[in-house]
Amino acid sequence: MVQEAKINSISLKGQTGFIKGRSPWLQVLRELARSRTSLFGLSVVVTLVLAAILAPVIAPADPLAMDIKARFARPCAEHLFGTDNFGRDIFSRVLYGAQVSLQVGIVSVVFALAIGAPIGAIASFAGGTVDDIVMRVMDALLAFPTIMLALLLRFVLGPSITVRSSVLSEREKDYVTAALSIGQTRLKVLFQHILPNVLAPLIVMATVLFANAILIEASMSFLGIGTPPPQPSWGTMLSDGRQFMANHPHIVLFPGLAISFVVLGVNLLGDGLRDALDPRPAQFAPLSRDRSPGRRVGPGVAKQQGKEVIGKTQSSSRITGRTAEAERQG
Repeated sequence: MVQEAKINSISLKGQTGFIKGRSPWLQVLRELARSRTSLFGLSVVVTLVLAAILAPVIAPADPLAMDIKARFARPCAEHLFGTDNFGRDIFSRVLYGAQVSLQVGIVSVVFALAIGAPIGAIASFAGGTVDDIVMRVMDALLAFPTIMLALLLRFVLGPSITVRSSVLSEREKDYVTAALSIGQTRLKVLFQHILPNVLAPLIVMATVLFANAILIEASMSFLGIGTPPPQPSWGTMLSDGRQFMANHPHIVLFPGLAISFVVLGVNLLGDGLRDALDPRPAQFAPLSRDRSPGRRVGPGVAKQQGKEVIGKTQSSSRITGRTAEAERQG
């Protein structure tokens, strides 16, 4: 038990870059708060969630209710985003369309991580024939021309490739060898020691999958093979309004902006999470102004501190060389 406790400590030590004794999630939020782009992305995601949840309360009208007399109404106090060719309130339809996008994003990410992550982790850790077979199957399936199957497989196999590359680098480290040497099973080492250390790229991958799921759902709805009408969907709204956009641009403007802002926000949030979860800048922490042990710093500060380390090392080498030369001359 003592040996296992030591292995647990070793496997997590230095991998996350977080300050010991503090909540990792609070530290991640603190890192996100330092970046304006990350805050913008987080605010967009929060807005999407709130809009989807509160759509029945916020929406001023039934998204399916038609008013022929109010067709093509421009944005006004009664209809904030105007109305479409059937007189339906566009603002209400955008709000209810957020529900579809949120559901598609969450289901896609959960499905992909639940299936793809274990496949990639087991294949890479087992290695040998198992890894070769799984990778060849992935290559063959990803090359399949059918668009529906290809999109499904890319969602499932995307996380598996990410996890595979991360596990391949982790399995060569000392704590894995130590855990195996005390008799722990390979599956226990994989799920108890390795996977906790590859969560960071998985979280970032989840944001990428979420944004792609929203884009794909909108694209498929635009082509008529996604969310069936009259259910509000941003892609369907673009498809229905494209023939009227020359004279009534507001019909496609607002659903198009919704897609653009949500995808941009999710990607910016993913970039911020990647920087916040990246442990590499932490190695320069003792050189920061706040010299608390394990203090995390941003990539720009870490780069500057790296230059300071190199400069101090070079200066120390020159002083040592001069001292040695003076001793020889003496």
